[in-house]
Amino acid sequence: MKPRPSKSKSNDFMSEEDFDRIRDMERREGGFIGDDDDFDDDFDSMPEQAKFLSSKLPDWYVNEQQELGFKIEAENEGLSDEDIDKMIEERQKLADEYLKKLAEDDPAGAVLETLTSGDIDDDDAYDRRPDPLFMSFEDRKNELLEYNELTVEDVNTAMYYKVQTTASGLNPSLYGRETPFANYGALFRLEGVLVDMTGLHVKAWERVAEEHGYAIESSDIVRQASIYNAEVAAHRVFAWTNDIFEWENIADSHCLAFREAFNSWLESGGNIGSSSSDLPQAGPTREELSSIDGIVMRRIADKLGKSRPSDEDVIRALEGGWVEGMRDVLGWTSDPKVVDSIVADYGEMWDEEYDALVESYEDGSRDDATPDVLLQEGVTEWLDLLRTGDVPCVVMSYLDAGQLDEILRRTGLDEFFPPDKRVSRSNGFVETTDELLGAALRAERRTDHCVVFDNTPISATDAHEAQMKSISFVDHYAKYELTSADATFVSPREMNLMRLRTFFETQDLVVEAEVDALSTLEKKDTLTLTRYDYLEGRDG
Repeated sequence: MKPRPSKSKSNDFMSEEDFDRIRDMERREGGFIGDDDDFDDDFDSMPEQAKFLSSKLPDWYVNEQQELGFKIEAENEGLSDEDIDKMIEERQKLADEYLKKLAEDDPAGAVLETLTSGDIDDDDAYDRRPDPLFMSFEDRKNELLEYNELTVEDVNTAMYYKVQTTASGLNPSLYGRETPFANYGALFRLEGVLVDMTGLHVKAWERVAEEHGYAIESSDIVRQASIYNAEVAAHRVFAWTNDIFEWENIADSHCLAFREAFNSWLESGGNIGSSSSDLPQAGPTREELSSIDGIVMRRIADKLGKSRPSDEDVIRALEGGWVEGMRDVLGWTSDPKVVDSIVADYGEMWDEEYDALVESYEDGSRDDATPDVLLQEGVTEWLDLLRTGDVPCVVMSYLDAGQLDEILRRTGLDEFFPPDKRVSRSNGFVETTDELLGAALRAERRTDHCVVFDNTPISATDAHEAQMKSISFVDHYAKYELTSADATFVSPREMNLMRLRTFFETQDLVVEAEVDALSTLEKKDTLTLTRYDYLEGRDG
């Protein structure tokens, strides 16, 4: 850089000697400057423009100002660089202590005001680092994590400082373009959405019903109750009582009963059903029904003292008709009366075998009747897709923290939900809305950028109260019962990242002009004058 061009001296400035000479003259003559009493010996007659750190001023500027008659004082003259850094550090500590004391005196100001926490000797800090009095987003987040009651404003205000460039180290606009899905958060309910624990809840609720003298109408009701907390299930699903104190007693009993069922499941190996093939059959399969024919025909053979037929012979005998089958295929008899007796025995025995098979499904005597814990179909693929899009995921559960950790570990979902992304009953949230806000805080996303995955009809109400979106899967409830949700799907496999993003996009509906089909020009409605309008206009 070239030196600054020289500037001619102005007559408006005078040297220090000339100014002192004129001042002494005015004192002696009693001029406008004033009496001698108005001045002391330390009076500085030299107009001082400013005080700067000498290290920040170029030499040409210092020389120019001195030529013009201004005094440039070196505030840190004689100090080394280490002394200057130490002095700045001490001043910074004093400023930090002042801000901390100010925050203690005015807690509300710690959230609403924006004061600088940057270097007080850096002029650019006031434009570059607007921070609250809690000094950083992490400090505020750690403080809110201790709350069991939250508001939307608490979470969103903290997120305001999270998205600042100085807090994240990234440009928010550039980061949003490179990772378009990372601005959103996915909050999952463990019960029903990720894992089906109907088997454990059946054992727990049967014990609770017996202890409190209630009845369970069907297993389908227990399956719906498994996706609620115990208090809501007692009065909303089972409709046992409207007494809120009784709800609490039922919830306490269910907690103990579920804990015993959970521990028994762990002791038995803690097996997890991982696909739809592990689901229990609602009734006998086609293969099992076909096997009844062979069982019955072999029982008849034993009764008649005949040799037992093979499955292929049974199929051929039944397809060709009873008379032909008994005579030509099995070779048992050609007497019509004996055939009629065989047909009658066949009908009775077939009903007996069928009733026994159905009963084995209903009483749970079959080994594959109901798995205690089942991983829902398509969940792992959907979570892996969200992880690819850098979408933070948080899991919420009505279980204790230890039970939640064990379920996630055994199902393999712990890789998607680290410990700091889990919300359980141990967190002690008062309402479901508080639980959702706590999950949004752990996802570090604004509430209006979060979507809740829950399968209950009332989950959408809680999500909308927290200014979140709601998505439900048609499983425990029919689709017509989930109309309050923003969207419903049969399986997580129907989801994709672009479909998730569309829930947060708002499109302004612009009414398009009506266009003529033939000319493709905009149609204009012409007003047709009536006789009354014509006469009225002519009279006027």
